Amino acid sequence: MVRYKRLNLHDFKDVYKLQEIIYNDLEDKSWYRFNSESLLYTRLGTASSFAIGAYLNDELIATGMLVVDKELTDSICSVTDCNLGDIVLILVKNEYRGIGLQKSLMTKLEHHALEYGFEYTGASVHPDNIYCRNNIIELGYTFDHTDILFEGLLREVYIKKL
Repeated sequence: MVRYKRLNLHDFKDVYKLQEIIYNDLEDKSWYRFNSESLLYTRLGTASSFAIGAYLNDELIATGMLVVDKELTDSICSVTDCNLGDIVLILVKNEYRGIGLQKSLMTKLEHHALEYGFEYTGASVHPDNIYCRNNIIELGYTFDHTDILFEGLLREVYIKKL
């Protein structure tokens, strides 16, 4: 049975390793922005984000993160003063894809966004990643705009009113 827990600096090595495994398995590297060690360490160790891990038999199999720093999230929202929490770092190990982990993580992060006082959540996806996009749409997100984000990566931005 999958169990979920909040991630912090103690989980840094496991999260970074999971990111490396997933990134190295990607055929098209533009589908994912590889987070530097320093960025990941900062996000896990400060109040600028809230991260959740999905575990199976003590193995980290998926992650999701909610960025709660308004200065960071304002840059992706085209709605004036949208009060948005940005959902990022959705990672799911290949062998566990298709069982609803992305949706489960995003739903949990949406609940935390409400606790932080956000009115919206946002998520971005590479235009060719139909699996991720379909999950986002099924969760009630609507297309907002296309943009170049994360050091030059093309992304479709979706927003959901909570």
